Amino acid sequence: MCQRRRAWATGLGLALVVGTATAQPPTETPLSAQALARCASEVHRLRSESPRLHQQAQRHDVQRASLAEQRRALSGDAASRAQYNARAEAFNTEMERFRVDVRALNALKAHYDQHCAQRPYRRADLEALPKAHRYAMRQGLGDVRVPFFEADAAKAPRAP
Repeated sequence: MCQRRRAWATGLGLALVVGTATAQPPTETPLSAQALARCASEVHRLRSESPRLHQQAQRHDVQRASLAEQRRALSGDAASRAQYNARAEAFNTEMERFRVDVRALNALKAHYDQHCAQRPYRRADLEALPKAHRYAMRQGLGDVRVPFFEADAAKAPRAP
């Protein structure tokens, strides 16, 4: 009877050890110094470009409203139509550049999420980075909102 208890206790102990070992996430190798530098550069760019693009989007909203008002106020003369058309064409050209910038920043964020986020790295490698990049890595991206377009967001894969 004592041997049964001992066998049962040993089996329970092994089950706990095995269960604990399999419940832990696999350890990832730390980022290399070169990979950390690339990730830090991406964080730095995301932290600096996102606010700029958000400000630009706000300016575009004002310009769009101004163009809509100008269109409503168009008179029948060719000069006012030509002026409106020139402004609208310049705005559309600027918006196309803006879309390219936003999509590039979204691609950079996706790359960062896949290859850098939640990855371990060596403290010595972090300390070897330029000051701005160290600061960006320490700040992370928790407070950064990367602009996007609704159409692009609908196509993007959803997080599980």
